[in-house]
Amino acid sequence: MLFISPKASFLQMMITSLLFVSHLEAQKQEAEIFFKSSNEKFAKNDLKGALEDINKCLAMNPDYKEAYFNRSNIHLAQKKYSAATADLDRAIELDPFYTKAIFNRAIALAESGNEEKAKEDYLDVLRVDPSFYKAYINLGYILFKEKEYTEAIRNYNMAMVYKRDYVLALLLRSEAYMEMEDFDQAAQDINLALALEPDNGKAYYNMGLCKYLMANYKDGLRFLNKALELKYITKEVYFYRGRTQDYLGKYQEALADFTNAIELDPKYKYAYNYRGNTYYNMRNYELALTEYNKALAIDKNYSRPYNNRANIRLNKGDVNGALEDYTKAIQLEDDLDITYNNRGNLYLKNLQDPEKALSDYNAALAHNPDNLSVFANRARTKEQMGDFRGAIADFNKAIKNDPKNASLYKDRANAYLGLEFFVDACKDFHSAKTFGDVNVDYLIREYCAE
Repeated sequence: MLFISPKASFLQMMITSLLFVSHLEAQKQEAEIFFKSSNEKFAKNDLKGALEDINKCLAMNPDYKEAYFNRSNIHLAQKKYSAATADLDRAIELDPFYTKAIFNRAIALAESGNEEKAKEDYLDVLRVDPSFYKAYINLGYILFKEKEYTEAIRNYNMAMVYKRDYVLALLLRSEAYMEMEDFDQAAQDINLALALEPDNGKAYYNMGLCKYLMANYKDGLRFLNKALELKYITKEVYFYRGRTQDYLGKYQEALADFTNAIELDPKYKYAYNYRGNTYYNMRNYELALTEYNKALAIDKNYSRPYNNRANIRLNKGDVNGALEDYTKAIQLEDDLDITYNNRGNLYLKNLQDPEKALSDYNAALAHNPDNLSVFANRARTKEQMGDFRGAIADFNKAIKNDPKNASLYKDRANAYLGLEFFVDACKDFHSAKTFGDVNVDYLIREYCAE
């Protein structure tokens, strides 16, 4: 039996320990080679090679937090969000204050649809590092999508506290202002962005969108053209330029723009729907119908094509088909005051059901009290039902919105006749004549003694 002295045993342990440490250091050095190689391949968009090398790196150094972070970037580029989240969880486990990893995990969570968890991560980033301006931007964008526009703006403002002259923040804030219909403030932000970056195509797109929403279609078209000139080519630019061209009566140009949008995204349901609207405006109802059907084939829960298809069906005399489509549109998106109004017209004019018509007009105005065209329709319904005072109140609002509409004066005059208010009726008959209704002369002769 070999006897090993305590001294020799200690020496042997020291040598073994040194050899082990040396082996670990060698492994880490080799891991570092693969780490750097992975980064180089990632920069060249060689995702497969980058992933192979970073896997080798982590096999040699399983506690390398930066390697988990880098591998998460590869997974994010491959849209493998669960794998990215798992790597970031490990990186954060190794360093709970690793803000870049927490930030990236928020991105992965948001992309996979878990925006509530993403918001928590962005807030954690900002608790650790309040100057992490990109976290404000991404948090603001989630709030924007949730229609929390004031909170979104607050976060964009904070981003600009830590990064002055931040063009992206200005443009995102302009989009929030547009949603709030504060177009002057939106335009001010876009102008600031353009002063900083005169060739920013997105800034021209945002200004074109702002002008479009303000119904300033000529200026809108000019800015959208400039965005495309600067090679800012997205389906949204073509889509809104198409809508702008349609409003300007440039139907062929609008069709070309919608087609370009669809070429960029063959599943872009909005472009099919609005290309259908352009065909409808051109009175090519069969092609319009085809486009609405294409939009619904992509998304059967997209409400607007049902409303638009119903209009065509009604024009073709398919009252039941139109009623079915209007009802479907309302079921899918019950804030469509236009659809309630259209279905109300169908009940009143085609099915002679004033009670259901009145219910739909009431619903339309409940959803949008500013849709003044509905008041005229509701007024005529109330008049038909014998509610002359209610009819007059609604006609008053309709006339305030459209003070030169002869038919509104004539119809209000009939409501006054129902109450035997002959003086008021005569005033309205004369107003109707003034604004172009030559067929009221016989009513004036009958009711208005000179």
